[in-house]
Amino acid sequence: ARIQEKNFILRNDQAAAETAGQYIKDILQLSAKAAEGFSTKQSLDQLSQLENSANNYQQQLTDYVAQAGVNQEAQNQMEAAARFAVKALNELQQQLSSQAVEQIRTTADQRSIEALQLSNLASEAAQMMLAVRRDEKNFVLRQQQQDAAAVKAQIDTLSSQLSRLANSLTDSALKQRLYDTQQQVNNY
Repeated sequence: ARIQEKNFILRNDQAAAETAGQYIKDILQLSAKAAEGFSTKQSLDQLSQLENSANNYQQQLTDYVAQAGVNQEAQNQMEAAARFAVKALNELQQQLSSQAVEQIRTTADQRSIEALQLSNLASEAAQMMLAVRRDEKNFVLRQQQQDAAAVKAQIDTLSSQLSRLANSLTDSALKQRLYDTQQQVNNY
């Protein structure tokens, strides 16, 4: 049962969890059959302890499997939000970069330079989101609080960057796109 439990933990293999559960049931059945052959109080007490331990283990395994499913769903949602944010930020960077290049070609004014700077901000924001994902994966693998703190710090920095970018945009469609991206980062 423990080997199958470890297979579930390492591989998130539902069949391994089910097999572990079946092994525990088998242990309980064998214990019940064995009780018929014992008559001393000490032997029956030991079998009772075995049953209690097996029942407790079964409950803890069931709880762990359920929590792992919740954790996996949260990770899937975080991944989807991050992918959306990175894609949107890359698209925003491309649009702003194209606008900047066009403005530089036609006017060579200060607005052109500002548009290029906005494009760079969007590019930096996309890179930050990728760094957040790296820190998230470190947390998932190591389960250390410092990795969770790194994710939080990166999200705060990214949110600040997105706010600065939103305050600088004049195009309403780009602002809406950035607002949607900020929502995904907040969901993350």
